Amino acid sequence: MGLGFSVGSGVKVYGGGRGLGVSVGKGPVRYSTQLVGGSRGRSGSGRTSAAAYERQVRAAERMEEVQAVLDLDNRLVEMCQVHREDFEPAEKPVLGGPEPVDRREVKARLELEAVEGIGMLKLGERRAAKKAARERLGEELVAEEERRAKRAVETQRAWDEFWEKLQANEPGAVLPALEQAFEDNDAPAAAVSCRDGRVDVVMRWSQLDDVVSERKAAVTPTGKPTIKKRSKSDRYELYLETLCSHALVTAKEAFAVAPRVEKVGLAVVRATTDPARGDDVVEPVLLGLVSREDLERIHWDSINATAALLGCGEGKIGFKGKGASKALYGLDLSDDPDEREFIAQVADGLEARVPDEGVAGVQLPVRIMLG
Repeated sequence: MGLGFSVGSGVKVYGGGRGLGVSVGKGPVRYSTQLVGGSRGRSGSGRTSAAAYERQVRAAERMEEVQAVLDLDNRLVEMCQVHREDFEPAEKPVLGGPEPVDRREVKARLELEAVEGIGMLKLGERRAAKKAARERLGEELVAEEERRAKRAVETQRAWDEFWEKLQANEPGAVLPALEQAFEDNDAPAAAVSCRDGRVDVVMRWSQLDDVVSERKAAVTPTGKPTIKKRSKSDRYELYLETLCSHALVTAKEAFAVAPRVEKVGLAVVRATTDPARGDDVVEPVLLGLVSREDLERIHWDSINATAALLGCGEGKIGFKGKGASKALYGLDLSDDPDEREFIAQVADGLEARVPDEGVAGVQLPVRIMLG
């Protein structure tokens, strides 16, 4: 049986009953592998022949290699679907009152403080000190309850002030909240500005070879697990899909964390090496402005990330390309000094630079401008 690989509403890789399979739809990724060993040759003594044993070893090694590639395929599928993740919208923090006081904990603390500095062999002094501490237990319990109640009030007041600033889209509240939210993202992202109901987010993306492997798991016509080379067009499409998926999920998370933000500006950059000078440069590969309303209209379970991102903005998207290739290249910002200056600041933060006249071979197949 042949093998098919598609990205969108589902990704399916099938092998024969003796091979391997991947099925990705609305559910989780599932796969199975089964090693079919070679026939066992037996001599008159009943021992496996050396040739048969060698065949089994090679088959096992091959299966391990196929499994490793299949694991990468499954990871790639997950990367193409991160935009389907949902985030609970932020709500005003409300404390449940002060933390209750544990009588035993306070008693133990008082006794420990009472015997501090008294030698272990001075048993009488230690007993007397502990007794005196226990006599103060009731007073200390009341004092501790008062301290915790005061601390709870102060904490709630601080949360109330923070929530008001978040509702007002003040940068001092929005940017730290997004920084904390983005800490565990697979694609590093940072919110760099907040103004007029909009936040601007910079996301860093990796090179093609670091995201999409040249090899993929497959099956032979006879149903045996094998490894094949991906076509360039497949790699370009998957690369763009993973990038768009991570850009969308970053925007979704920003809207969830900052409930009054209505637009998220996205600037996706990647570092590359200038072949002429040998130093690092930062090139923008995607610029866009996504609105909360745009994302609320998307049916996430039935659309792939690239289509979702290109479908935002109610026709305000400009897409430039040549032929059917979906290769991602750096954007030429020479005609837009404001955007170029912004990317230059990003590059400086990454200890790199913006290419003077573009990296050699740069074209404009993908340019997303919304709004």
